[in-house]
Amino acid sequence: MEGFEISFDYSTAQWVLSIIVGVCLSKVYSVVAHHIRYRKEIIFHVPSLLLIGHIFFLLIYVWFTSPSGYQMVEGNRLTFLVRIILDSLAVIFTLLALPSEEMLNKSNLNLKKIYMDSKINWAVILCIWMISSFMFHMILGLAHSDKPHFEFIMVNIGNIVLMFAITVLMLKSNNDYIHIGIQMAANLSMISGILTS
Repeated sequence: MEGFEISFDYSTAQWVLSIIVGVCLSKVYSVVAHHIRYRKEIIFHVPSLLLIGHIFFLLIYVWFTSPSGYQMVEGNRLTFLVRIILDSLAVIFTLLALPSEEMLNKSNLNLKKIYMDSKINWAVILCIWMISSFMFHMILGLAHSDKPHFEFIMVNIGNIVLMFAITVLMLKSNNDYIHIGIQMAANLSMISGILTS
């Protein structure tokens, strides 16, 4: 298009990302408020509640790491678009993992049933997002890493294998204790990522 220049910089992406993250956070707040308001009509499930925490921390992580993440790829249109797609996967994960408005309007809401019925969708998207992010940072990080390349690559490959194994375990198991452990580890991982970024 003549006369138009597409701006692939953080200042352009920031306002779009803030709206998207803001809408997702408002959905998290809405779900939490609904659960509090109708607590007597809801059958609670600990992994479901921990998943809400995981989503909250993931959105905070995406928002607060976005300045450095986007500024690192500003000069390259392809890597900038890949970064936008990765952030979009986090949003899709959020929308799949949280109960829909239709589900929330049902009486006697069973959070375990919603969690187990929807886990294949959000767990697969989360796995794709995490593995894609590890691969993206591994490829991008090779040029900017202070660590020896072999160590940097092995850590990221280990993360990819671990994420894949956790996703398979989550999909195959309906054991609440396994899901509690996975969700607690996910929350701790996100909090650690936020505090150390």
